[in-house]
Amino acid sequence: MDTMIILVLVCVSAFWVYWDATGHKIGKLPDEKGTFNISAGSWAMVTLLLWIVGFPAYLINRSRLIEKAKESPVDSKLRYGGATVLAVLALFASFGAYSMYSTGTLPNCNSPEVVQLTNQIVSESPAVQILGLTDISISSHGEKHYNSSSETRFCRGVLKTPLGDEVISYSVEWHNKNTGEFWVQILN
Repeated sequence: MDTMIILVLVCVSAFWVYWDATGHKIGKLPDEKGTFNISAGSWAMVTLLLWIVGFPAYLINRSRLIEKAKESPVDSKLRYGGATVLAVLALFASFGAYSMYSTGTLPNCNSPEVVQLTNQIVSESPAVQILGLTDISISSHGEKHYNSSSETRFCRGVLKTPLGDEVISYSVEWHNKNTGEFWVQILN
């Protein structure tokens, strides 16, 4: 989700740069040379594709570019059309990122499929088989921590056996996010 917020921020920044530059009549001057002598559309594209460099560069040079535009204004006949194209590109990029990140939501610690897998792993474990334990279950499933960078949920539950109750820890992480396959691992 953090990536989605960053993408929206980049798209809004690029749109604002284009709208601001065309509004102040900033553009490429034919007689000028230099790195910052570019069109409003180029400023927007640099901001969109290389935000970490383009957006600060525009902000730092904005007042100088506005002063230069007062002397030599560059009128953009396609201001609304360019803004529309930029908005549509931003919308498609945002929708693509949203669908990419929302298609594979890792199941929660207490989701039915995770609970079923956890019970299956414990009941089929060698220790349970050797001891001949039956009538075991895990209850009170809950999340202890979520690591967003590795997309791993760290969970806990109460293992109920005829020998007594014990708190166990387990994790839920992706095996294949594209197909929605995940795995559960008992940690203790």
